[in-house]
Amino acid sequence: MKLFTYSLVVLLLAGVAPAASAGAAEDVVETLRLRGHMFSEGNMDAWMAGFTDDAVITTSLVPFRMDGKEAIQAYYAGVFQTYPTRRVAFRQPSARVYNGDTAAVSNAYLHVTLVDRNSQATTLYLRQSVTWIKQGGRWLIADGHASRLPASP
Repeated sequence: MKLFTYSLVVLLLAGVAPAASAGAAEDVVETLRLRGHMFSEGNMDAWMAGFTDDAVITTSLVPFRMDGKEAIQAYYAGVFQTYPTRRVAFRQPSARVYNGDTAAVSNAYLHVTLVDRNSQATTLYLRQSVTWIKQGGRWLIADGHASRLPASP
């Protein structure tokens, strides 16, 4: 169950982190903020619309990456069902835009709280990197990677 929880958080990392520069970077930041709301609300259709068809999500707690929308959707369906209450807070978010404002990379630290149906809360501290591609005028996630922060000494 903990492995599932941590993997869920990694996926969260793939979609929520504000950016720090003007123009296209602001668009990425706004997209990230909206995705944070979608995650908290459990809006699966809106959540999945934010991924490219060939998106890849990688977590540090499951042995293999998830390739493509079908695998990603199956994963999130389980997360939304298992944790009906989800909250994400970001620290030190950043975004950089490249290739004529058609590609971007965002980074952030995340504080994620997940509450299961028995009201048991799980808190995770993560770091994430997300690669965004602009398709059809929208920023979509092409690749997301999240990992737990190392324990403090």
